[in-house]
Amino acid sequence: MGKSPNHLHPKHFQQLPPWVSVRLLVISKVAFCPVFTLAHLSDIHLSPLPRARRRHLLSKRILGYVNWHRGRKYVHRREILDLLTRDLVEQNPDHVAVTGDLVNLGLPEEYLRAADWLHHLGAPSEVTAIPGNHDAYVRGAVRDTKGRVSVRPPLR
Repeated sequence: MGKSPNHLHPKHFQQLPPWVSVRLLVISKVAFCPVFTLAHLSDIHLSPLPRARRRHLLSKRILGYVNWHRGRKYVHRREILDLLTRDLVEQNPDHVAVTGDLVNLGLPEEYLRAADWLHHLGAPSEVTAIPGNHDAYVRGAVRDTKGRVSVRPPLR
């Protein structure tokens, strides 16, 4: 059996015949690198929708509320997300990226549920969430959670 990849040195690549392409060398070098597994979930729209107070619907949330009850609640089912989440956690990826809409209307209770669900995916250092438009439906929505959910600004 030949030498393990750990014994390869750049001088060995200089000894290769001229017909071996650089592309082949790059592929060979990459093949020996450790693999990083990224799991990606997008637009999960956590369900079920919590009970909305009238004051929460006195904005453009009313359109989302009607849309949810006219059909989206049949598409974004919690039992399906729970099965996907369980499988994802069992796969033990190196990092999880959640992009797009975590919630539906940006109700305070939705943010608490989203934070709880994100904690099930892994430690904060292993999970990145990028909000979507539904997560920012109205100004001050996260503030309405009274500090029970925190949002860090993006890295610059």
